[in-house]
Amino acid sequence: MLIYNGGDMLSVATQAQKAKENAQLRAMGFEVWSPQEDKEINDKQHQTQESNDHLAELIFEHDTIGMEEADIIIFEVANTNVGTCVEIGQMAQRMRNKAFFPPIYFHSYDIRRTNIPETGDRRSTSINQYLYGAILSLNPKGIQTWDEIVEEVERWL
Repeated sequence: MLIYNGGDMLSVATQAQKAKENAQLRAMGFEVWSPQEDKEINDKQHQTQESNDHLAELIFEHDTIGMEEADIIIFEVANTNVGTCVEIGQMAQRMRNKAFFPPIYFHSYDIRRTNIPETGDRRSTSINQYLYGAILSLNPKGIQTWDEIVEEVERWL
């Protein structure tokens, strides 16, 4: 069973976190497709000017194929992770068109998240509400913890 594991991968810390997640999913018996492991895109040592000039198209194509072929999709959610926000929107539209319907899960490592009621300007953090609407359309549980997702995907084995 193939899991697409998408999310922030632009810093050393987030790459280490994604590698840890991917290892955990593989240890559970899943096959994992993770954008950060795509050597054709991420191996900057072998990029040429020509290949770099078409990098955006290649990223879009590879990531879209990864999502389309996945049996389960997991997204790490962050307002600042533009690529993942676009992927979530793409999946929401496909589901609206009834063209695509794998289980999709969302998590966030934002340490400011809380269940304490907050009002007015005194809010720890917030997620863009259009993005959150797309998330809820794909999974009514919204944003879960990584451990909750692992527990749920384990049932798919």
